Amino acid sequence: MSAASIAITALPGDIATPVASQLSSLSGYLLAILSVIYLEKHLLTIIGYFLVEPVAILFSEYYFYL
Repeated sequence: MSAASIAITALPGDIATPVASQLSSLSGYLLAILSVIYLEKHLLTIIGYFLVEPVAILFSEYYFYL
């Protein structure tokens, strides 16, 4: 986003200064959103590995011995 902000401010005059400042402020929000998405992905992977697999094994053993 910073490269886009710099490219917009290269236009002559004060035409794009507000747009460039908005783009630079949005980059912080974009970083926060991407961080939350990656954290959610990894936490779901960890929970799936440590919770779903043992439960599936227990249910399969339960139904096998019926």
